[in-house]
Amino acid sequence: MSSSGIVNLSLFSAVALLFLCFVDVVTPTDVTRGSVLGVFLEVDKYFRDTGELPPSLDALRQRAPKLSITDGWGWPLHYSFSDTVITVASYGLDGKAGGSGWNTDRSMSYYVRRPDGQLWIGTDGWILQARQTHF
Repeated sequence: MSSSGIVNLSLFSAVALLFLCFVDVVTPTDVTRGSVLGVFLEVDKYFRDTGELPPSLDALRQRAPKLSITDGWGWPLHYSFSDTVITVASYGLDGKAGGSGWNTDRSMSYYVRRPDGQLWIGTDGWILQARQTHF
């Protein structure tokens, strides 16, 4: 290799290294967290508009077609709710319940009601105050 080729390769390597130093790495867990938060924002909108919890993620997608209902590994998110808690979960890299490491389940839950029994969902600050996270 000529000396100009070595200089070009070294310059390319230096530029590539600088680029990598300034690039944020987005992990599948980060993508999952963003998808889950997006779902909860749409749940809040749905409840404010209808006074009911959405029956499924598909019902949210009908209202918000660009809503991501998959996790960072491409698996569908899991949505469940009761009179007291709403949960959205990812089963991790393997897409199966349970596991450890990248296969760990990740979920986020929000209380529907305050401890005194009053509805919490649909009130200002609900999305900030009623959260339980398992990420």
